[in-house]
Amino acid sequence: MQKETKTKRKAVSLISKVNLNIKRTREKAGLTQQELETSTQLKAYKYESGTKDMTLTTLEIIANALNIEPYKLLQ
Repeated sequence: MQKETKTKRKAVSLISKVNLNIKRTREKAGLTQQELETSTQLKAYKYESGTKDMTLTTLEIIANALNIEPYKLLQ
């Protein structure tokens, strides 16, 4: 039981890091959420806030729109 909780915390931590990295990278690129949404056809605010889970495909779409490699959003 304790190991499962630790694993869940690590997953939440990674997800939070990705959400924050999306926001920071978008802002650094000088893009608004609206502009990112237009280029990806995704609701960027849902991914930045963590209200919507993302797939690896979604991560790749967002990274491409931000002109970075997807793995950089995981760091």
